[in-house]
Amino acid sequence: MLKIEDTRPSADSKVQEAYQRSEDLLDAIPADKKEIIISPLIAPLDDLEDYVEKCLENGSDILLDITSFPKRWFFPLTQMLINDTRVRNLVAVYTQGDNYAESIAENPEMLRTLPGFPSSDERRKHDHAFIGVGFHDLGMLKLLGDDRVTRLNLLFPFPPGPPGNQKNWKFVEQITRKIGSELSSDDPSDPLDLHFLPALDTAQSFSAMCNITQNGQQTSIMAPYGPKPVSLAMCLFAIACDDLNLADVPVYYSQPQRYAIDYTEKASSTDGNLHAWGYALKLNGGSLYTLPK
Repeated sequence: MLKIEDTRPSADSKVQEAYQRSEDLLDAIPADKKEIIISPLIAPLDDLEDYVEKCLENGSDILLDITSFPKRWFFPLTQMLINDTRVRNLVAVYTQGDNYAESIAENPEMLRTLPGFPSSDERRKHDHAFIGVGFHDLGMLKLLGDDRVTRLNLLFPFPPGPPGNQKNWKFVEQITRKIGSELSSDDPSDPLDLHFLPALDTAQSFSAMCNITQNGQQTSIMAPYGPKPVSLAMCLFAIACDDLNLADVPVYYSQPQRYAIDYTEKASSTDGNLHAWGYALKLNGGSLYTLPK
């Protein structure tokens, strides 16, 4: 398990109280069955590689719980585990939360590519940009000023449910205001496409990006600001393109340096059953998310 500490930790005593509550929950696990590693949020890629090595010391079947992982962590971890031939079976797990904070993160870094994913410095024009519609843009709008994109594809989680509905549409409104002359298109009156996709269906989001880009033959960039399962699909698509030596798929994100301690109040459940999903990523050593050769 990882205890990831914010780059700019809050002085609020509630932060330490929350950490303590988490550690108290782990007391039920025997000491020889758990290991807690403390790491900074903005950790170098080498640290993530060391973490993967520790996991693989225990076996070749890996369950990666992305629920609380920052995207700066779970994107490269997913990439490493898929590409590592020692990993036989890989499942990603995500659990929904209830009652999100009004502001879930703050102090975003400058927009940059996530560790382990290529930069588009050699390519300033792209056929597609895929934007995950979330609650906050966290500096993402700068992307539309630096790169030229023919088509802007907004992956809208549907149905989002309250309060996500209002926040998601506000996100779309901000993007719509920005695009204007920033996008080039054969049809400049309509450079934006809204794709309504189930927020929890990684496979459907992956398939949508495959269809839109003609299985990676058209160039694209990613900005994963939406739900984790949709972001996971973006990660898997970029990995699949790299596996076939297709055009690089840069993944841009402005990593928050602090997360709200009340990011969400609790895990969502019905009659005591958690709203948790498992996503099979590798089976018997082979990736389940690939593009046709």
